[in-house]
Amino acid sequence: ELDLAKEYNNLKDALIDASKRMVLTEVSREVTLSVHFATSDSLRSLMTLGCRAFHFSGHGSPQHLYFEDGLGTVHPIPIHDLKNLCVSHNSPLRLVVVQACYSHNVGASVS
Repeated sequence: ELDLAKEYNNLKDALIDASKRMVLTEVSREVTLSVHFATSDSLRSLMTLGCRAFHFSGHGSPQHLYFEDGLGTVHPIPIHDLKNLCVSHNSPLRLVVVQACYSHNVGASVS
């Protein structure tokens, strides 16, 4: 069972902790944490808007990550399509974290 509230709090706490440890000579960058239902439209929108880091928490299989469609039903996205979604907009995306079964397949496919 996914504990999304706990995962969100851990991510938020890690970002706060990281901001406290920044070296003074570095230029700080604002980090905006936003939470969305995992739909292909929301992912496409994030990539178009210039998302630099993407964290997915959900379910997966060896060949798919499971997003939702507009009605809240499962919408399997093939792993090879995810790479196209993430790089097709000249996005500044630098970090992808996938918390799902078979996430190692996603990493091997998109790296």
